[in-house]
This record gives sequence, structure tokens and C-alpha cells, in this order.
Amino acid sequence: MDMLNPDDVDSAEREILQIAAEEGPFDGILGYSQGATLAAQVLIRYANENPFAAVDEMPFRFAVFINGATPGGLFALPDSEKPPQRVPLENIPEAALLFSVMKTTAGTTRLWPGRLSDGRGILTDGEVGMKLWNVDLDGIQIHVPTLHVRCLDDKSDYGEGLEKLCEPTLMSNYYHNNGHDFPRGNNELSTIAQLIRTTAERAL
Repeated sequence: MDMLNPDDVDSAEREILQIAAEEGPFDGILGYSQGATLAAQVLIRYANENPFAAVDEMPFRFAVFINGATPGGLFALPDSEKPPQRVPLENIPEAALLFSVMKTTAGTTRLWPGRLSDGRGILTDGEVGMKLWNVDLDGIQIHVPTLHVRCLDDKSDYGEGLEKLCEPTLMSNYYHNNGHDFPRGNNELSTIAQLIRTTAERAL
């Protein structure tokens, strides 16, 4: 799937939530890199569409994010924001970051950089917008127990932004030294496995 194709993203998020509704709820969800980003987007989407859902109604009761990039969020542009102001990509760090973390380059997607009336930078096709979730603008978005596995030497948008969107009292961290690669080695994987068990127990 193309993480900057609104149709692909919407379809993938809906399909995962549909599977969870029909066959779940599931204990947890685990994702690596863009898979972690998509997992976070699914959790955020469900929470925003079901703000009064009880803990036992959540599709996933905990999450494990490995080298997860900061998630993006789709939204329909209100009429008052159409058409959004077009702005050069270099003037909108949030839009440039979306291209970076979603591994798509400008010119290969129908989305272009724009700015909302409140100054927020987005990517848009004029009808749909994609924003980068930001704790300072949007607040905490993920309220289930989470485990974040990442390398401190990796890009800050591969873990730090996602961490900030999660409830800090329900969050655990494990830092490895493998850059953006998957952690390796028996001892390291055993430690991560134990942390996953601990995170799962927090969800009970």
C-alpha cells in the first residue's frame, strides 16, 4: 500500500478495524517501521471515532511499536478550508516529514503541501487532508499500554513523535543499537519478549 494514498490508507485502516470487529477484540497489535505507523493510526482512528468506548471494547488492548514513525491522520477538508493555501514543501516541515516517514517523494502522489487557516501544515489533494499527529496540537491520542522499541540514534521521527502521542503512565521503552534495523540477538530478543509480556499484563 501507498501510505500517502488516501484511498489506500483509509481502506487499510478500515479493513484492520473490520477484522478486529468480526474476529476480535485482540489482546495486542505489533508493528515494525511503517507497520507500526499504521498500527498507531488504526488505534488513533478508533479512539477518535469511538471516544466513549470502554477498555474492553477496544479492538486491541495493547500495542508494540518497533522503530515506528510518527503517524499521520486523514481528515475531510471543511468547506471553509477549500482550497487550502499551496506552500512550497521546504516551507512546511510537517509536510516534508510526512513524505520522509511515509517513504514517498513529492511528485509521486496526488497530495501536495498546503497550509490551513490556523497555520498547520498538511498534505492535501484539495478535498482530503493528511496531517502529522502532534501531541502539542492534538494531545495524547493512544490510551492503551504500549511498548516502544527503537534506536536513539535513528531519526527522531522514527519513535520519538509516536512515543509522545501515547499515555506516558502506560508506556514502556526499550532502546537498541541497530539503527532502523530490527533488534537482533538472543539476549536482546528475550528482553523484548519479556517486555511484551509485561505490557500485555498491564492491559488485563
